[in-house]
Amino acid sequence: HLPTDAEISLEANPTSAEVQKLRDFKAAGVNRLSLGIQSLSDIDLKLFNRDHTAKEAIQALSEGRKLFSGVMNIDVMFGRPGQTCSAWLQELIQVLEVCDNHLSLYQLTVEPGTPLAKAVTTGTLVLPEPDIVADMYEAAVHVLEQAGLLRYEISNFARKGSESRHNISYWTGVDYIGIGPGAHSRFENTNSEGALREFTHTVNILEPNHWMKQVLSVGQGIKKKVNLTMH
Repeated sequence: HLPTDAEISLEANPTSAEVQKLRDFKAAGVNRLSLGIQSLSDIDLKLFNRDHTAKEAIQALSEGRKLFSGVMNIDVMFGRPGQTCSAWLQELIQVLEVCDNHLSLYQLTVEPGTPLAKAVTTGTLVLPEPDIVADMYEAAVHVLEQAGLLRYEISNFARKGSESRHNISYWTGVDYIGIGPGAHSRFENTNSEGALREFTHTVNILEPNHWMKQVLSVGQGIKKKVNLTMH
């Protein structure tokens, strides 16, 4: 059963269409929101094939804070093609102006086989040097701490009391359940007497249409299931 105080977090893109659904999701029981802003640069958003603009992102943040004040997260990427440390810090200051109490920073990962990977390989796009990316992260930590957002996990920063419980659970062994394409879960399995037998880790199908097809067919979209022993 689901505890009455469970954290139920929704990950959403900051498009106008998805923002219109936020009120319904909250009514359905969602009590935490994470918006994948990624960047406030329209050029970079287009490069990453994102469906939103920087203006839509800011509007989404404004609407999200009305419904999920104090429990809303923003995802932002750094180490993007052509990005400098000074440009990154300027953008981060812009993000802080519209941020709530939680911010997640992720270094850009170039996935093999993608158009971005091809552009980087051919030299059409140039990523910052590793040392520059490290400087970006260290500078961001300082700026966020000065703003009252303290690092409580490698990529996550929050004001005291606004930490994401599911982020913490990854490191502390607490059960969590992920629903949707690409989501993963880890939970306890017990025997008939209630004694712990093992942990189970599952990973869902990544591609949304394939995930939905399997859900409609068999009631779940799991791609991989692994039983983790306690030894």
